[in-house]
Amino acid sequence: MKIGVLSDTHLSELTPEFVKVVEEYFSDVDAVIHAGDIVGYPVYSYLEQFPLYAVRGNMDSPALQDILDAKIFFTLDKLKIGVTHGWGICYPIEENVLKEFPQANIVVYGHTHRPLIKHLPDGRLLFNPGSLKGNRPKYPPSVGLIHINGDTTVKAEIIYLTG
Repeated sequence: MKIGVLSDTHLSELTPEFVKVVEEYFSDVDAVIHAGDIVGYPVYSYLEQFPLYAVRGNMDSPALQDILDAKIFFTLDKLKIGVTHGWGICYPIEENVLKEFPQANIVVYGHTHRPLIKHLPDGRLLFNPGSLKGNRPKYPPSVGLIHINGDTTVKAEIIYLTG
């Protein structure tokens, strides 16, 4: 199973650049996870072409705030996945989001715009795809992929968007 992962797109409207990224990197995904701050309903609506697991972020429009939960927990390919946007300052955020999902095999979050792949000693994956907008100068725009093999082996990758 291949999952496309986004966070912090910060787009009010669908743009040709966003469509290009989705078409290039998510054309063969089985599902998409969005960890909040989609911002505009048209972007959410476009992503609904996929099985979509999305949460609200602190910058989402009132329309999205009304329909999206602050956190979700679900199972894909036998793995338990928790998704939240995150909150507060950046550095205690990892500990905070992990506490939200003690039973999860994979925890996905956003908010920091800082890409992260962290395999924890207990076997869990903590994953932040970064931001479609980036966080210059430290981090260029990025999206992520999570690959789940039939034996529940998990591989995550960050795709840095250049050009």
